[in-house]
Amino acid sequence: MTYSVAEELRQHNSRVSVIAPGSVNTSFGRSGGNSDKKVQLEDVARVVAMLVTQAPQSFVSEVLLRPTQKP
Repeated sequence: MTYSVAEELRQHNSRVSVIAPGSVNTSFGRSGGNSDKKVQLEDVARVVAMLVTQAPQSFVSEVLLRPTQKP
């Protein structure tokens, strides 16, 4: 769906990206495990900042963000 929306909005100079994070340390659905071994909210925020500051000639359509350590 993201690719379709991106194509529709391209004529308006809008870009559409998707961020697919792995286990994120939030208060939603606490399933246990070591929160230090999960993606932190700041990690997701950095990806968002990178996406919104991309140069006009570049486009990131998808970001898979995973923790470096297993939970």
